[in-house]
Amino acid sequence: GTLLEVALLESRGLAVDPDVVLLVLFIGNDVADNASPPQVVRDGYLVSSGGDAAVGWWERVVRLVNLHSQLYHLAEPWLDRLRGRGAAAQAALRAGFGELYDPTSTAPGWAATEGAVQRFATVTRQARVRAAIVLVPERLQVSPPLWQAALAETGLAAAAVQPMAPNERLRTLA
Repeated sequence: GTLLEVALLESRGLAVDPDVVLLVLFIGNDVADNASPPQVVRDGYLVSSGGDAAVGWWERVVRLVNLHSQLYHLAEPWLDRLRGRGAAAQAALRAGFGELYDPTSTAPGWAATEGAVQRFATVTRQARVRAAIVLVPERLQVSPPLWQAALAETGLAAAAVQPMAPNERLRTLA
């Protein structure tokens, strides 16, 4: 996530004496990732550092299939419904969508992301390095039909969320 990227800039990036540093933020997952515990590489996979130390054989199989099977991705929503995860997944989707696109959201991921962006600005300013932040939009932000479908799927009112809210929020920090 963004927090790890800024820490890497501080610990190693400035040592190479860069002329310009880019911080790339993907609206689709960086805000949510910044709310999660830091990640580490375990058994070749990026996992939460707050998780179990050992990964069971079933999790390894699921990860392998997830990485290499298009059929798995097609069947995953259906399998979730069979396992009774449909309602929980819907609630999580609604909450995540609202937290990301609600301009007044106080979700933990936003606080962490804003802190990381401000730290990035401070670090580059103190090092006298030119810096830029690149915002990579999520598909929902650039496709009105996808945005409307997401509104319908989550049941959120169009007045409560705005597709450009993440961009506007991050723009005020830069």
